[in-house]
Amino acid sequence: KIHLHAAMGHHGDTLTACVRKGTTTYLVLEVCIMEITGIAATRPWYPEGGFNRLTFS
Repeated sequence: KIHLHAAMGHHGDTLTACVRKGTTTYLVLEVCIMEITGIAATRPWYPEGGFNRLTFS
């Protein structure tokens, strides 16, 4: 499952949103991505939340 967002700017204006038609942005996050080695990560189904939750072991 891929859920893709994009941020684009032009002449001082910025548009950030899901790239699917008809969506609305309601939350903006700044994220720093780092590689973590030596840890196993899985995304099992989390029924209480209704999504695949990231789990480390």
